[in-house]
Amino acid sequence: MAIAVNDIVANVRDVLLDTDSDNYRWSSDELIGFLNEGSKMVVINKSDANTVFATVQLSSGTEQDLPTGGIQLIDVVCNMGTTGTTPGRTCPIVDKRKIDTSTPTWHSDTAAIVVKNVVYDKNQKNKFYVYPQSNGTNYIRIVHSAIPTIVSAGDNIVISDVYETALFDWILFRAFLKDSDISPSAAQRASFHLSSFSTAVGAQMKAEDINDGYKEITDDGDLN
Repeated sequence: MAIAVNDIVANVRDVLLDTDSDNYRWSSDELIGFLNEGSKMVVINKSDANTVFATVQLSSGTEQDLPTGGIQLIDVVCNMGTTGTTPGRTCPIVDKRKIDTSTPTWHSDTAAIVVKNVVYDKNQKNKFYVYPQSNGTNYIRIVHSAIPTIVSAGDNIVISDVYETALFDWILFRAFLKDSDISPSAAQRASFHLSSFSTAVGAQMKAEDINDGYKEITDDGDLN
């Protein structure tokens, strides 16, 4: 089920008691901006919250980059030939350390147009490698996490619908943060909603210096 941006914003306004359209405390553009910010924070902590299928042409050699906006490789579907339209052999992901040990010459072995394996190192999240190396004419089909596209009023959210509550809490966190320097209760409510956001995305997070609007987010180092 698609979740409308306008519905989340309306629910936020109910909590903020900010429903008088002639005298909004928080503009719609501001609240939607917080929603877009929250979407990015969700994906930073939960990479599978926004996944994209992409058919990519490989560069010559073993080292490859994710498409623009890609954050982390999630899965590999199969080879797609030299036109990008013909599904072929699967190419399972293998750990880089294992292939380094079993096939130490894999970076210099003869190039091919069929990939046998995709090599992934979680310490290089926006890159991956292919074996055998590509000659630059072949394609593969991958699944990767991506930075969410910016949404506007009238759009639906682009991350997984299960994070609707997380977005709701992030917007409220940022909204109450706006008033935290003039209202202790606003600072407390901002802290509460940041904690609720943390719980919703299942990440290890902490909020510091709420009154100054400073946010520090620490994940557990494992986004899978």
